[in-house]
Amino acid sequence: MIRFMSKLKSIILLLTITLLVSGFFGSSFAQSREELQQKRKKLLGEITFTTKLINATKLSKQESLDQLITLKKQISLREELIRNVRREINLLDKQIEDQQEIIEELEADMNYLKDQYAKMMVSAYKTQTSQNKLLFLFSAQSFNDLYKRYNYLEKYRIYRITQADLIIRTQQDLEDKIKSLNAEKNNKENLLADINAQKKSIRKEVSEENSLVTSLQKKEKKLKKNLSNKRKTADQLKKAIEDLIRKELEAARRNEMGLTPRALKLSKDFTNNRGKLPWPVQKGIITSKFGKQKHPIFNIETFNNGVDIKTTKNAEVRTLFGGTVVSVIYNPSFHKAVLIQHGEYFTVYSNLDKVIVKPNDEVTTGQNIGTAYTDEQKGITEVHLEIWKGEKTMNPDKWLHK
Repeated sequence: MIRFMSKLKSIILLLTITLLVSGFFGSSFAQSREELQQKRKKLLGEITFTTKLINATKLSKQESLDQLITLKKQISLREELIRNVRREINLLDKQIEDQQEIIEELEADMNYLKDQYAKMMVSAYKTQTSQNKLLFLFSAQSFNDLYKRYNYLEKYRIYRITQADLIIRTQQDLEDKIKSLNAEKNNKENLLADINAQKKSIRKEVSEENSLVTSLQKKEKKLKKNLSNKRKTADQLKKAIEDLIRKELEAARRNEMGLTPRALKLSKDFTNNRGKLPWPVQKGIITSKFGKQKHPIFNIETFNNGVDIKTTKNAEVRTLFGGTVVSVIYNPSFHKAVLIQHGEYFTVYSNLDKVIVKPNDEVTTGQNIGTAYTDEQKGITEVHLEIWKGEKTMNPDKWLHK
């Protein structure tokens, strides 16, 4: 009896620990799983968007370097998605392993409880009749002994009820764990199917990429000429921006002996929002990063003063932060560009088709300032974004919200 009570206490302790551990690690697991699920959802959204951009370029039936860059981005997104899903599967494997261990322990305890309960019921049937209970009570030597015997019988009755309840609780907990285990196994199967689907898409896109590279290599002379023109465009825009920024900074030094309190506050607020600034378009992907970049086909390097963001046709272009419009520039090579000042910082939005702001306009964060330009021949809509601190260019990718 004492040994059984000890075992019973250990089973109750196991159930309690199981509930506590499941709650603690379950919440931690759920949090990590939720983060991975959110990232998977985000990546799937980006893949859908990139597919839309690729299809738009295919409609033009004109193979271009931009099409290759977007295709490479698509493959990269799929590879990142596969890595993310594999991390989800690893978490599931750990969860499945833990669930299986708990199930095995619960099954062992369940069998023990049922076996002991059956023995107790047989013993009770043989000895604990109403007559035997009365004989047990009335054979007491004293009233105190009678009271102790009565308490013993009552505790034994409660103990039997408790044990029966424990069996039911253990059975229910066991069934719940098995359901949870099966659900996790189904989730794992679905995730594995997702990986296989992404791998299949990657194989197809890599084949398209290789074919596109071969085709573009045959147009080396034309592509290098386009690259040279693009470099000249970037230089023209940079010079125009440098001249305007220099003019603004010189005016501030000459008239105000430095930045005004409002400009200083804007500068501080802009700095504090590093990594939190909204994108200049509602949806877009960065197809050309800041700084030196290796050309995707030829053995040459290019330099970008900002980032190029591919988006959809007629996309609205929005401000990254509140400030004052310094200038609206036009050049056939980069179309329209807007320069906005935020204290000592400046943001540049170029390759715009329409502009709805003018110099000296006060703008707020996220305000629409125009629409992106679309190259109808190539089927490409792209916005060029730059961030300057004084006369030095900054990497916009580090300032934009991820």
